Amino acid sequence: FKLGGIDYLSARDDFSSMLTQTREASERIAHIVSDLKAFYKPAPEDNKLSISVNDCVNSARSLIRHLLNAGQHKIKLVLSDDLPLVQNYSHRIEQIVVNLMVNSIQALGEENGLISLRTDLDRIRDSVVITVSDTGPGIEKKYIDHLLNPFFTTKQSNGGTGLGLAIVNNLVKDCGGEIAINSEVGSGTTVQVWLPYIRRSSRLDAAIEAPFTTSEIDDA
Repeated sequence: FKLGGIDYLSARDDFSSMLTQTREASERIAHIVSDLKAFYKPAPEDNKLSISVNDCVNSARSLIRHLLNAGQHKIKLVLSDDLPLVQNYSHRIEQIVVNLMVNSIQALGEENGLISLRTDLDRIRDSVVITVSDTGPGIEKKYIDHLLNPFFTTKQSNGGTGLGLAIVNNLVKDCGGEIAINSEVGSGTTVQVWLPYIRRSSRLDAAIEAPFTTSEIDDA
């Protein structure tokens, strides 16, 4: 007999697959809606706080640990100690890091790979630098200049919506920072974000030229 116009035996055999596809489609729609809201939501400019970038990086890593576990990817974390604080909102910086790491996870796909996440002090630009790199397939040079454009994606088959980097770009601009993307086919991709730190002479005089770093590797 037929169930909803579909042969019952065929429907029974395909039921699990149909449920999985429906769930994945629902999750993708929810992700797109969430990205759209984040992209178009105006950012408040008052009541900014003094924020530790390293704290935000650790929070962001915890938020997406399940995605790393699902792909069995490794993450190498290298955080410079005694970084100056930045004047901003922790959730903005966390979202920057989350989006960049999700971008790397999508680039790696089902292949086991390495994502490197580090923070550094750039005294020339008076900024704290966040660097996220991956060992994915890399991106053709002709696409690099378009990666920050809304809805442009090279990873549609892996769930890319083309909003992740556009949102990061908007957030970085809101922070008064800069972003740069470097990639080569077969050599992975590196994204760097510069966030201006709070200029306090007493703190900067005490800061050393090459801060100590804390390094670890997670086996996800």
